Amino acid sequence: MAAMQKQDMRWEHIVAKMKNQTPTVMHCERYIKWSMPDTGPSPPPIEATGVTSFTGFVSKGAVVYVSSTKETCSVAWLLAWDRPDKYYFIPPCPNKVYVACGPKSVIEKMSDEEIQKKLDDAPSAEVAAIDPITKATVHAKLEDTIGIEMIPIDTALDACFGVAV
Repeated sequence: MAAMQKQDMRWEHIVAKMKNQTPTVMHCERYIKWSMPDTGPSPPPIEATGVTSFTGFVSKGAVVYVSSTKETCSVAWLLAWDRPDKYYFIPPCPNKVYVACGPKSVIEKMSDEEIQKKLDDAPSAEVAAIDPITKATVHAKLEDTIGIEMIPIDTALDACFGVAV
């Protein structure tokens, strides 16, 4: 039984590397955990022009980061991911990522259900977006790290939040 629990935890393991390309600190305003709602802390702040890593146990979730300065309007970035357990589905379900960015007021209005629907409809595990109003940008990629015997041992989520100049 312990071996089975360990294996289940491995499928939930996500290692996120998030890069902030803005001149201000970004804070996690919302963390949605669809697959394991009662686990782990929220993702940490990302320093201005910094990188942070976050290890979580949510295979399907979303995070909204916000940043605002006196010189610019409040901006938000949405990153949602789904890393299904490929061994439970035939044919296997692909990894998916959904991203959005723009005025904080617009991103905040998105319900958890709306975000989940957009994630479920997402076409791939690598996406990018740019908002024409705020010039906010986001790029994300979700991929499995393959171990011995071609079994996924980790899932890496790389995201980059910025503002086009």
